[in-house]
Amino acid sequence: MRKIGDIYKQYHTMPNLQWHQIRVAAVAMQICDGFDLPVDRERVALACLLHDMGNIVKFKFGKIPELLEGVDVQYWEAIQKEYIDKYGNDDYEANMAIISEIGIDKKVYDIADAIGFHNWCSVDTDGSWEYKIASYADSRVSPFGVLSLNERLSESSIRYAGVDHPTNNIINTLYDCVRDFENQIFEHLQFSPSDITNESIQKYIEPLKNFEF
Repeated sequence: MRKIGDIYKQYHTMPNLQWHQIRVAAVAMQICDGFDLPVDRERVALACLLHDMGNIVKFKFGKIPELLEGVDVQYWEAIQKEYIDKYGNDDYEANMAIISEIGIDKKVYDIADAIGFHNWCSVDTDGSWEYKIASYADSRVSPFGVLSLNERLSESSIRYAGVDHPTNNIINTLYDCVRDFENQIFEHLQFSPSDITNESIQKYIEPLKNFEF
């Protein structure tokens, strides 16, 4: 058995990326624990804990200075260079290459592969509940914690303003898709989106830090 903390240490995962992945997994666990249909909770958790393993390749040092307080920036810049040299500078390709390298089963790989705003419409129309829960959980977590979906979409729009991306011309359609599967998910829960908060996910944090697979 391996612990997620050991994986983060092995791959020199930035602290802010560790926290993002853990919080995403915690949101997903709150949803799974209240869901009225069977879902593969353990695979959803692991996919969320690994989905952004390569995101350091796109990190803009200095763009969000609050994330770098007390951080040795030169160290992480050197780690970023090592990542880019090994995996390239496309974050999606880096993420999936690392997940493959870690050696998890295909179902976990596929759930992780479904996470990300570029997939929201395919997840909305064709995704399993595991895909929808994992992707939705990611859509609720900013670099600083849990937000409502609308707050998160607004925050992302501001943060990525001016960034050239192939989805820019369909971004409103993507936003409609994630709002749609938010509604689908909460038809199977006895609580509302506003009940998912930094406080509500707190009970999942420590178990997820020690998650074994």
